[in-house]
Amino acid sequence: MTNQPEFDRYMMLEGSYNIRDVGGYATRDGRRVRWRRLLRSDSLHALTPASQQMLRDHGLRTIIDLRRPSEAARKPNVFATVAGMDYRNMPLFDDRAADTVDAPAETLEELYVRYVDMCQAQFGAILNTVAATADAPLLVHCAVGKDRTGLVVALTLGALGVAPEIIAQDYALSYARLEPLFVRERPEVAPERLARYERMIQSPREAMEHVLAHIDARYGGMGAYIAALGLGAPQIERLRSELLEE
Repeated sequence: MTNQPEFDRYMMLEGSYNIRDVGGYATRDGRRVRWRRLLRSDSLHALTPASQQMLRDHGLRTIIDLRRPSEAARKPNVFATVAGMDYRNMPLFDDRAADTVDAPAETLEELYVRYVDMCQAQFGAILNTVAATADAPLLVHCAVGKDRTGLVVALTLGALGVAPEIIAQDYALSYARLEPLFVRERPEVAPERLARYERMIQSPREAMEHVLAHIDARYGGMGAYIAALGLGAPQIERLRSELLEE
């Protein structure tokens, strides 16, 4: 596991509560993910001008927004129409498919397995875009930066050769950042929905471990699943060349 301190990973930006760097993680062959190259976050719709400038100074060039078109329209990413920023709305599922793909689940494990099984074309397009744009800092986000973003980052790290336990560790970091948001939301949740709400707002490493085990059992491993998404050797090599340290 990475020994990098937490403050190296989190970016303290006003108007964002779950933005962090995915750098520093070790791969099985002894390399490390580059710092300042792959970021993950919440929607960034409330990012202040000063924080926007911090991301520009970071060198951010590409943003992949995993939200449905209706979500993106309701809370637009502040960079969506900024000249010089390559903003791409690439929903993991669109508004028409949401009732099926994103139907209420009883557990995170159930939801994530559904995404993995039903969104392969979308995952493939997203990961190919990450590979094509990884020569400069890029950011992947959804609404709160936990579920859809968590799976895209997990697959990216898996393609780079990061071990499952480290992938699960990165996923698990989200809840500590999101808890203040959820504390504000809890009073608005109907009593009969509270138990499920409490389960679904967490980011336990066991949930990610479960979906990674599902990929192993059903698809024959991360490499086979990534290949089934349409990423061939050239795309994997580009990912590794751009996102891993020499």
